[in-house]
Amino acid sequence: MGASSLPENGSRTANLTITVRWGILVRRPGEDLEDAFCGTRSKRFTAPCESCDRMTGGPLRGDASLNFDLGIDDVETHLARTRQFTVGDLLQTNARARPEATAIVGEDDASLTWGALDERVNRLANALADRGLGYGSTVAIVSENRPEFTEVVFAGAKLGALVPTQNWRLGRRELLHCLEITDPDLVVVSKKHADKAEWIASDDALNVDVVGVGGADVGIDYESLVESGDPTEPELSREPTPEDGAVVLYTSGTTGLPKGAVISHRALLTRGMLWTRSLDMKHHPDFVGWNPMFHMGGMELLMAVVLNGGTHYPVDSFDLDVVLDRQRRANASYLIVFPSTVDPIVEYAETRDWDPDEYGLEVVGVMADLYAPETIERVTELFDADFLNSFGATETGLGPCSDDVIPGGAREGSVDLGKAESPLYDVRLVDEDGDDVPPGDVGEIACRGPALFSGYIDNPDANESDFVDGWFRLGDLFYRDDDGDLHYVDRRKYLIKSGGENVYPAEIEQVLLDHPDVAEVCVVRVPDEKWGEVPMAYVAAADDADVSADDVLDFLDGEIARYKLPHYVEFVSRDTFEHSTTGKIQRGPLEDREITVDRVRNPGSD
Repeated sequence: MGASSLPENGSRTANLTITVRWGILVRRPGEDLEDAFCGTRSKRFTAPCESCDRMTGGPLRGDASLNFDLGIDDVETHLARTRQFTVGDLLQTNARARPEATAIVGEDDASLTWGALDERVNRLANALADRGLGYGSTVAIVSENRPEFTEVVFAGAKLGALVPTQNWRLGRRELLHCLEITDPDLVVVSKKHADKAEWIASDDALNVDVVGVGGADVGIDYESLVESGDPTEPELSREPTPEDGAVVLYTSGTTGLPKGAVISHRALLTRGMLWTRSLDMKHHPDFVGWNPMFHMGGMELLMAVVLNGGTHYPVDSFDLDVVLDRQRRANASYLIVFPSTVDPIVEYAETRDWDPDEYGLEVVGVMADLYAPETIERVTELFDADFLNSFGATETGLGPCSDDVIPGGAREGSVDLGKAESPLYDVRLVDEDGDDVPPGDVGEIACRGPALFSGYIDNPDANESDFVDGWFRLGDLFYRDDDGDLHYVDRRKYLIKSGGENVYPAEIEQVLLDHPDVAEVCVVRVPDEKWGEVPMAYVAAADDADVSADDVLDFLDGEIARYKLPHYVEFVSRDTFEHSTTGKIQRGPLEDREITVDRVRNPGSD
C-alpha cells in the first residue's frame, strides 16, 4: 500500500466531501447516506469536488456570502493559505528559532537538540516517502515512551500521514482491532513489544510492513531507515492542512472494543496551548512524560513542550527513581500523579530527607474526582503544590472543564470538586432530547470547539450517535451550580474508570460467555482505594459445571488487557440475576450487593 496522489480534477476549492478511508462522513441534515456521495470523491482522502456545492470547515468561496469582501474571487483558498500551520511546521519553527536548545532527553541520558531532532524527523519522513508513503498514508506505532515515538509522530505530520498510537497494554484481539480499523501501511514496533509483531504478521486482515525500534529483530531496522533518508525538508506533492488528521488516540467503545479518535493538527496544537495556559509552561516549559504517549495526556503535553521550546523527558512507565530524578533536573512545574502512584511517592518521601523544593512543582495530579479527599491533601502537602481539578476525554483533550486547581493542603471536607469551564470550549448540559437543562439540574455534558476531535475512524454509527449538530456528547453527567462551576455526577453508561483507564463490562462479559462452563455473567464496578474503581464479575455457571475464579481469570488473560481483569469473582445461581423485559441483566441490584468474597487479584496488579 503506497501513497495516493491528488486526483487530476482536484484543486483545494472544496475541502469537505467524504473521507471514506477514515470513516468520517459529512452530509446535509436529512440527506440519505448514498446521496451524500458524489462522483468525484476520493477513497483515500478528502478530495475537492467541482460537481457539487458541498462545503464545510471554514469560509466559503468568493461566490458565497461572508460578512466582508476582500475583492478576491477564490477567498476560500486565500484564507486557507493564510491559516496554514501544522504540527510539522511547529517542529520546523523550533529548529529554526532554537536549533541548539535541548529538545529530548532519553532514559539513557542521550539527548537531541531541536535542530538534530528536526533533521532526524526529515530523514525518517523522506525515507518513508522513498518507500511510497505520503499524504493519506497511515503509520502506526506500538512502543513505550522513547524519543523515536516523537520522531514518528512528527514525520507523519510533515508527510500528511496519519499516526495511530497503539495501546501496548491491550490483548491480541483488541490491538489487532485497533490496527485493522486504521488499515496502516507501516507499523513501528519497539523491542520491548516485539511480540506484537508476531500478532500483526498472523493477521490476514493486515498487509503491512513492520519497522523495529531499539534493536527489535523484526522487519526493517529503524535506525537504518532513518539513516537512508535525506536530511532536508520533505518535498510534498500535497501539503497537509490543519484539518487533516495528525494522530489517532483510542478510547473504549460501547461494546468494549476501542474506538479510534482522529485528532487533527488543529486540535492537537490547540490542546498543547490549553496545557500551556493551565500550567504556566511559558516559564516552565519542560515535562517528565512517564504517562503513556498513546494517551491524550502524554501526547498533548508533548505538544505543549514543543510549543514552548522546552525539553521532553520520556520515561517508560512509572519508574519512581527515574521520574523523580528527571523532575529534579527539569524546568517543569507539573507532574502527573494517579491514585496508584501516590503511595509509592509517600513511602519514598518517608524514608528519605525529603525537600519539595527540589522538584519545583506548582501543580500535580489530574482528574480529582478519582481521588479520596485525604489523598489530595496528602500529595499536595508532600509536593507543596496545587492539584489539577480537571475533567476531559480522549475526544476533547484537557477540557472541557479543567480550568481550575484545588489549593495545596486543602483539608477533607473543604475540597471543592466543582470545575471551571476551559477556554476555547463551548459547553452545554443537555437532557435526553438535547435541550439545555437549568442550573442545578443534571444533564449530559456536550461541547464543541477547536480542541475537539474530528470523529471516530471507520465508525459511522458512533459518529452519528455522539455528534448532534456539531456538538459532541460525552456520556457523562454534570450539574451546574449558581457560580457556574460544573460538578461531576456519574457516567451515563456503565463505564468503569479504573486508574484512568476505561473498562467496559460488556467486553469482559462477551469473552466470558465464550467459556463453555459459564451460563450467564454480569460485570459491575466496585469502589477501590487504589484504582478508584475495579471490575467485579458475577458468574452463573452452567449446569453441573465445576469452574473456579482462577479459571475465569485464566480464560480472560490474553483476550483482554490485564487492567480489565476482574478483581473479584462471585459465583451465583442464575435466579440471582434480575432481568429487564428485554432480557438484560439489571446491574443496579448487583452494584448494591455487599462484597462477600475474597479479592482474586492483588491491588497492585496492572
